[in-house]
Amino acid sequence: SDPWAKNLDALSEQEILDQALLHDLPIFVSIDGSLDDHGVATVSTSIVAPDIRETDVALEWKDRIAKPLLVRSWRLPSTWGNSKVCINMAETIGFLLGDYTVPPNIPVIYITDSNNARTLQRNLTSLEQYTHRKQIRNIKQGIDSSIANHLDHLTQNWLKLEQLSEYHQRLYQRGERVCKIWADANASSKPPTMEACDTENESHDTDSVTTLEDDNASLDPNDCAKTRKKESRFTFNHSMYDLLNGTIVMKVYSHQLNKDFQVSLAGKSPQPNMFVASANQIVDNTAEQIRHLSKNSYKMEWDKISYPPFSPKWSFSFEGSLTNKGATKVFQDKLDLEMLYRHQCRPKQGVFFRMLPF
Repeated sequence: SDPWAKNLDALSEQEILDQALLHDLPIFVSIDGSLDDHGVATVSTSIVAPDIRETDVALEWKDRIAKPLLVRSWRLPSTWGNSKVCINMAETIGFLLGDYTVPPNIPVIYITDSNNARTLQRNLTSLEQYTHRKQIRNIKQGIDSSIANHLDHLTQNWLKLEQLSEYHQRLYQRGERVCKIWADANASSKPPTMEACDTENESHDTDSVTTLEDDNASLDPNDCAKTRKKESRFTFNHSMYDLLNGTIVMKVYSHQLNKDFQVSLAGKSPQPNMFVASANQIVDNTAEQIRHLSKNSYKMEWDKISYPPFSPKWSFSFEGSLTNKGATKVFQDKLDLEMLYRHQCRPKQGVFFRMLPF
């Protein structure tokens, strides 16, 4: 039975769609992945809605925190075929979850902080521009061939823009205009220059009373470089979105907000706006939480997928698992391992290699 039949607080599918389209734009779907030091990867995909209030007269919702309507998360196996999972695989699977979640006749704006997943999705919409060799070796095998094939299968089933209803075509066109307007309005500001840092230091030197706090507050060149790097994340321009004929993929920089949705750098504004940045932070928080939850419920015997779905028709296997990154890569890894074993056999230098596991 439907989940909202027993839980009066749950939203029905139609209620989710109605709230997600309140802004008269395509549905916003945010994607983010997480990977810890032990190789545990998770991905979360969320449909978010604008926080529109009765007193609003314009687009005030874009400066408010997004409202999550539906969140789907998945904990990836640590081993995928003969390879370890990576963060890019998790981010790309987010597009798969999004395709299976949103009805195909509704335009979507995907929000992601992964350039690799975004580039793969963009390339899959124009495969005819590449040779078969480049498709296999550079595009599909870059992240993972099975995941890329799955995403390619779903991408080929996208409805063309002319196949959408007039209402949904208008939503997509408004989405295109909004991306261009946000990119124009949020041109990146100049990062602090070295001269600005020197001026800051001189202002501290001329103080009549110098305290320990003042000394710590002065910026050295390294601090200035870190500040410029942080500030560079607060930008959005025309190179950060892809218009894919019915679907839009929007790239945002992560960690513009803290976990509590406060701006991570004082004096800066999230780009392109609070709505988009908070949508990214929502799935960032969710992906991390689902990773913690899965630690107690995930069995080790489930932690490997030997034959990933949508793998190439002709694939090599090694030790019962497909070589999804290519047989050459598996062969090179085994050569490296063999060299390590041989080094361990040396009476003197081998002691360092024998101590590596400890």
